[in-house]
Amino acid sequence: MTAQDPTALVRPLPKLFFPDLDVAAKSDLFEKLVDALAEHNVADHGDALLRLLLEREAMGTTAMGWGIALPHVRSHVVNRIALAFARLKTPLDFGATDGAPVTAALLLVAPYGTGGALYPPLLAVLASAVHDEAGRERLLGVAQFEDFERMIQQYVRPRLQEVLAR
Repeated sequence: MTAQDPTALVRPLPKLFFPDLDVAAKSDLFEKLVDALAEHNVADHGDALLRLLLEREAMGTTAMGWGIALPHVRSHVVNRIALAFARLKTPLDFGATDGAPVTAALLLVAPYGTGGALYPPLLAVLASAVHDEAGRERLLGVAQFEDFERMIQQYVRPRLQEVLAR
């Protein structure tokens, strides 16, 4: 990681990748992802982070359509920017505007301050990737960690670099 490339902070971790997660509700999904974040020292207080995610979701769905959700939150309980990915064994109703149940969830968490400076542009790039057919197909095609890692390295990070260069 270099000072010249802040996008190097965006690196997927195998322990935050769930290729076949079996959950019955959004709250269960968020709880599993937050537990993993807390276990791997991404978040200090999992209960507080879970509450924030549920509050954020109550303000409006993070379902982007096409079966993809992009839950996201910034918080003082988060130690570093992180992504967690889950492919759901059973699709969940997130109240998406297109009516499609969620089959893939990509969670973005970030701290406030310098550690979270990439949060706004990264969220924009991830949302844009979902709306772009090629990006969406890559995301929906993620079956194993290597697919997710490749998508972040070859698709998300270059677009994030472009946004940051403006």
